[in-house]
Amino acid sequence: MNLNNVVTMCVLDRKFTLAEANELLPMLRRISTKHDIAINRALADQRYLMKVGAPQKVITDCDNRVVAELQSWARKVLKLGVKQFQGGWYGFDCGFGYYSWTPNEDTIRYFHGYLERPSARRPIGVMVLK
Repeated sequence: MNLNNVVTMCVLDRKFTLAEANELLPMLRRISTKHDIAINRALADQRYLMKVGAPQKVITDCDNRVVAELQSWARKVLKLGVKQFQGGWYGFDCGFGYYSWTPNEDTIRYFHGYLERPSARRPIGVMVLK
C-alpha cells in the first residue's frame, strides 16, 4: 500500500454546519453508551477478579477488553469525522474552530478555536475569530 494512500485515508477534513453536528448527537450517544457499558463491565470484572485473587493473566485480559472497547469507540467516532478531546469533549470542525459538545448536553451550544483547549469553550453566540 502506498504511504500517500494511508495518509490520505487518515486525514478527515470534514466541516460541519451546526445542524449537521447536532444531527449526529443521538448516534454519538448510542456509540458512547454501548462502549461505556462494556468498559464498566470489564472494569467491574477486573475488580472482582483482583478481590478473589484470580491469576494475573485473567486480570490482564480485562485490561485488553477495555483497550479493545476504547479502540472500537475511537474508530467509530473518527469515521464520523468528529474529533475527541481529553476530558470527554467532542469537536465538530466548522472551518474556523470546533463546535464543542459533551454527552451530558442536549444540543451543541459551545465553540472553541483550533488553538484553544476545549475547556476554554464559550457559547456559540459569542464566537470570536482569532
